[in-house]
Amino acid sequence: MFDAPQIFLNIFLVLGTISIIIGVILAVGQWDMKRLLAYHSISQIGYILLGIGIATPLGILGAVFHLFNHALFKSLLFYNAGSVEMALGTRDLRKMGNLMKILQ
Repeated sequence: MFDAPQIFLNIFLVLGTISIIIGVILAVGQWDMKRLLAYHSISQIGYILLGIGIATPLGILGAVFHLFNHALFKSLLFYNAGSVEMALGTRDLRKMGNLMKILQ
C-alpha cells in the first residue's frame, strides 16, 4: 500500500470524497430507515477510502479500524432497524412516534 503509484492514491482520494458527498446528500432526504443506514454506509466507505488514499501508516490504520468498527455497529443498527420494523410494521421514520411505549 505504501509503494502504490500516486495515481491510484489520487483515485482513492477522489472516489472517497465523491462517496462522502453523494452518500450524505442521499441520506439527508431519506425517510426509509434501512435506506438511510445504507446511504450512511456509502458515506462512511468514503472516509475509509480517504484513509487508504492518504497512504500513511496512521491513515491506513485508521481506515482499517473504521472498516471493522463500521461493519460491527452498522450490522447491529440494521438488526435494530429490522426489530423496529417488525414491531411497528413500517420503516418510514415519519410514522415512528412513541416507540418507547410501543416496545415496552
